[in-house]
Amino acid sequence: RDDTRARMSRADGDALETRRLFGGAVVLDVPRRFRDLSSVVPVPDHQEVFADGARDETLVVELVDAIAREGEDLRAFAFADACEEMEASSATYVRGRERARGEDDARGRGTSETHVAYGVARVRRSRETSANDIDLWGGIVRVASKRTDALIWHARPFAFDGDATTPGGERARPSDADAVRAGAVECSDVLDAALNSFEIVDWGLFSDEAGEG
Repeated sequence: RDDTRARMSRADGDALETRRLFGGAVVLDVPRRFRDLSSVVPVPDHQEVFADGARDETLVVELVDAIAREGEDLRAFAFADACEEMEASSATYVRGRERARGEDDARGRGTSETHVAYGVARVRRSRETSANDIDLWGGIVRVASKRTDALIWHARPFAFDGDATTPGGERARPSDADAVRAGAVECSDVLDAALNSFEIVDWGLFSDEAGEG
């Protein structure tokens, strides 16, 4: 079927496309400008990775064993763990929250909770490149019945080795940090679109051992 949907995200004006992940077992909406990197670089089986090279933005979706933490402890831990995986030279967790049920298009997806975590970090794409300062937005979708968490990370640089010009020559948007602290921004548009559309359509993705024993 044609998974392209003629919709625009709330603020960025991004055309969205429904992507089928993990062999079609999971679907969610991703801006069309993001390229699937699985055909370019090796990607672990438990991850799906998308990138917009012109803006140096990435969106990573991964399935992990349920994190044995709750609430703010869960959100701060997941953020810190993601920064460690990216080998960030510095990281500051700013704020997180649990999304109310009404904020997600649940559609009986079998998910139990959804959390958002936000912070800023300094990362390098490789040992040869300069450091980017990024906004890191994380979504934690808890699939309690399968003892699994789906983690969705949207990384958006706002400074490229101190410069605010993107690789594509655009002026980068400033960091969301001040707006988040002021309560004016609660989620990036890219992550919001992904969370609102996240759906497990094939529960065979999970092994029997992952279910309730």
